[in-house]
Amino acid sequence: MQCNTLREALSQYLKTTNRDGTSEVFQFTVPPDKKFGDICINVFPAVKSTKLPPPQLAQEVLEFMKKQEYVTDGNIQGGFVNLFVTDDLYAKEIETWSLPTFEKRNEKIIIDYMGANIGKPLHIGHLCTPLFGQATINLLRLMGYNVTADMHQGDWGGIFGKLITGWKYFGDEEAFEKDPVHHLLEIYVAITEKTEKEPDIEQECRDAFKLLSEGDEKSVTLWQQFTDKSLAGVRAVMSEFGVHPDVWIGESFYEGIALPKLGNWPDLTPDNTMSAVVDELVTTGIATKNEDESVGVVFEKETKLPSCILQKRDGTHGYLASDLSAIKYRLKNWSPSRIIYFVDNRQALHFKQLFATAKKAWLNGKNTELTHAGNGFVSLPDGAMSTRHGRVIFLKDLIGESFDRVKKILEERERKLADSDTKAVALGAIVYSFLSQDRERDWVFEWDKVLAFEGNSGPYLQYTYVRWKKIINEISNVWNLKIEGGNLTTFDRDLIMDILGFNEVLENCGTSYKFHLLIAHIATMTRHMNALYRSE
Repeated sequence: MQCNTLREALSQYLKTTNRDGTSEVFQFTVPPDKKFGDICINVFPAVKSTKLPPPQLAQEVLEFMKKQEYVTDGNIQGGFVNLFVTDDLYAKEIETWSLPTFEKRNEKIIIDYMGANIGKPLHIGHLCTPLFGQATINLLRLMGYNVTADMHQGDWGGIFGKLITGWKYFGDEEAFEKDPVHHLLEIYVAITEKTEKEPDIEQECRDAFKLLSEGDEKSVTLWQQFTDKSLAGVRAVMSEFGVHPDVWIGESFYEGIALPKLGNWPDLTPDNTMSAVVDELVTTGIATKNEDESVGVVFEKETKLPSCILQKRDGTHGYLASDLSAIKYRLKNWSPSRIIYFVDNRQALHFKQLFATAKKAWLNGKNTELTHAGNGFVSLPDGAMSTRHGRVIFLKDLIGESFDRVKKILEERERKLADSDTKAVALGAIVYSFLSQDRERDWVFEWDKVLAFEGNSGPYLQYTYVRWKKIINEISNVWNLKIEGGNLTTFDRDLIMDILGFNEVLENCGTSYKFHLLIAHIATMTRHMNALYRSE
């Protein structure tokens, strides 16, 4: 929390005790209970630099702070120093407060997110990575970083062997033109059932993918047809939620064969293909070629990581090879300081293996940080989502249903909004509900909670924003008059503290990539704003 007046006083005191600079280590927050005070100082982060035990340091800080003109009383709870302060301190702090200003930073960050698979309809579970990723992109750009957003779609792998083979047996041009992704799903389900009944078809699927990997013209034409239509659908749906990647470099790009390039990004060099990367890792001793011509990585015993396959015995590659090729490509073309992957927690082992291999290959002595910002699993009230059992909400249906539900709620409240505003409320509620969750935890999607018009919800925040936009320009004058008259209420104090703590929460989101911290702070602020409004 910003509290420059007391922090500056503490800094001056520490200079006299030969502990200059330590003031920045102390954490200023709000006490968990108002009975303890108005401001809380956490001394634990300063224990190491002061070389004092927490009780002694807390007592020293309390005795000094109680001498300041703005402090009326104080107490110690554990290692926390709680202070009661005057209205004048609130006035001084809010008068000097401002939103943070960020200078442009000469630092490149790559965000790898979304990871939509070609031929599979998107459902609400697929919203996690694009929403968390895009929120991080927006914030890091605000903070001055040079960010490239890469929608790393799953447009490669054995699934294309199944789709190409399935097209031969079940493909329907008219059905494909009408709803490409849905028809591809039908083909995938049908060919999967066929392989279960006819084992020889499984080999046909593998052969089809191998032909595609070798650049077979007919196979490549089908691949592009499937990919273009699926990608267009994904980008259209995601744009509704404000998700706008800069590039969409799929796994196929790193195969290095004659596949059509889908966008304007640097070309892949011969030494950066999956095959070349696998050969490089074998040459450097990081990977090992087995007797059956497959290639794998065996990790040191102390890593406790199981071995993994980079290249199958038929010469085709898996996800690990394409992700390694992507890291090498990004290092070569963008020299990022950070590469952040927004992929769900179930891929945690994959990323541990990926990072361990990449660090040995290219990152020894370099300052590029690799981070897996994993997210939890979204389910419905009646259990995990299942397409086969009809227990799923597809994104194409989510948008329409959320609009209809919000419109009905507004009609029941005898309120009218333009359709564009109704849609904004509906989509905003969905985005808010995702970002309000702790990114790493599983959660249950419930319509009544998502579209609630009271409490911690998107519509409640939107309503408060509209209300306060009308009076926000006058609020500083209102507070000045209240302070001069000695009429600062508990509601005023609560809201001022919320504002003083906003910048720190924003900075924390920029390093933790956890937006529920920001959402929780905004929700508290919203509650206090409405309490203040009702008290006037």
